[in-house]
Amino acid sequence: MMLEDMGYEVATCGDAAEILGSIESAKPDVVLQDIRMPGLDIEELVRTVRADPRWARLPFVLFTASMDAEEVGARVGAALVLDKPFKPHELLRAIEGALAVNA
Repeated sequence: MMLEDMGYEVATCGDAAEILGSIESAKPDVVLQDIRMPGLDIEELVRTVRADPRWARLPFVLFTASMDAEEVGARVGAALVLDKPFKPHELLRAIEGALAVNA
């Protein structure tokens, strides 16, 4: 809701199975994704998305409470990894940074 209040168009997914279809239909500028989502292999997701030339440069901002978050983020080429809990201004800064990379 906070992102929508700030003028961002937001699409959400209820489970891992919806993510690829949502990327295809919503055509996002950035993906915000929790590393730990039931049924999700984040590395496989990013590989699959980036294998499509249309999404090869799609930035991912990952967030998690996991201790290995930075390592996972580096392996998948995430634009940024946020540790949970994070503050709204940290999320906004991450989104703006990810969008600036592909501007």
